[in-house]
Amino acid sequence: MDRSDIVDRILDAAQSLCQTRGFNAFSFRDLAEQVGIRSASIHYHFPTKNDLGQALMMRYRQHFESFRAEINRKESSPGGKLRRYVDALREVVEDQHKLCLCSMLGAERDTLSAPVQDEIRKFVEENEAWLAKTLAERKGTNASTLPEVRAAAAGTFAALQGAMLAARACDDARRFDLAADWLLRTLAV
Repeated sequence: MDRSDIVDRILDAAQSLCQTRGFNAFSFRDLAEQVGIRSASIHYHFPTKNDLGQALMMRYRQHFESFRAEINRKESSPGGKLRRYVDALREVVEDQHKLCLCSMLGAERDTLSAPVQDEIRKFVEENEAWLAKTLAERKGTNASTLPEVRAAAAGTFAALQGAMLAARACDDARRFDLAADWLLRTLAV
């Protein structure tokens, strides 16, 4: 197995643990057991847990960046784009009642290093900017920087993240569906 395969396996396992337990609720030893390697091997690739957190959040941001680009390529209507975005978050909720990695790390923000905090902030900003652009398209404008469009994007992002949290708190994925469906109707999608 080459280095990139090991790093991917470590990041995959760390993401799963983080999205189900929280970042501070697992150790390198827990992670090593999941991956089937020694914890020293994890330290070799990620000297500190904050190094792991930064790499994890950076990879998650890049995944969402690619996902949003794919939505833009495949969907022509703003409503279709928003529905695909919501469907992706629904899949996260339905996968063992996980939360978005941004939400999990965001909840633990004050215990994380500045580089990890910066990755979380970038994730929020990038998703809100995409939502603003998509909502502006829905209104037939390209004015995604207007305060009311930016506010709607921030509200949409927050509502979806909150819906994920409520679904997990109640161990009921249908709560996400109810909230997401209401949001899409409210946005007239």
